[in-house]
Amino acid sequence: MSEWSFQRKLTTGVILICMLAILTSVISLFASRNLITSIGTVATGEGQDLAAARALQLVGTKNIADTHACLLTGGTDYAAAARAGSVLARDLIGRLRARTTDSNGRALLDSVLFAQRAHEAAFVQALPLAERVSGSSQSRYPESVLSSSARYDASLAKLATYFASASDRNLGPARSDVARAEALLMGISLLMILLMVLLCVILSTVLTRSYKQ
Repeated sequence: MSEWSFQRKLTTGVILICMLAILTSVISLFASRNLITSIGTVATGEGQDLAAARALQLVGTKNIADTHACLLTGGTDYAAAARAGSVLARDLIGRLRARTTDSNGRALLDSVLFAQRAHEAAFVQALPLAERVSGSSQSRYPESVLSSSARYDASLAKLATYFASASDRNLGPARSDVARAEALLMGISLLMILLMVLLCVILSTVLTRSYKQ
């Protein structure tokens, strides 16, 4: 009877430890999954819109620079780059507008599109004059090009600033979820480790007493 009691206690203790280890693995798996999901939300989500807004700002700034360089050089060297930049800017505006749901963001995108079209129209009107006129750069630079470039650049800056602030606002809860998921994962792991250590100590004590008896 004593040997059977010892064997039964040993088997029961081992089974409990294995079950606890399996439970720890399952809970840790779900906690890790939530942590990875929250991190993915932080890494993507609104961050993608901010990256798209920054890319649009860079494209628009280069488009303005190509336009000015085209007019300064007489309209032959940078004309193709300026036209390609206008097409790319409109494409980026359309893609970003399709993902934007808030009214403020869409209004800013509409203002950028309006400024881009006005800038392109001013460039198209000024290009024949730049190709014909020789002399100072001011003679090739109508006021409409300078004013439209300034409005275009300002609208791009406002858009990038808005999406940067929106990203900070919207990613705040996601960052909190990451912190909570990380704390939960660490807490569960430490608790399960302590329980397994405690169970091993109890099992060792009970088996030692049973063996002595």
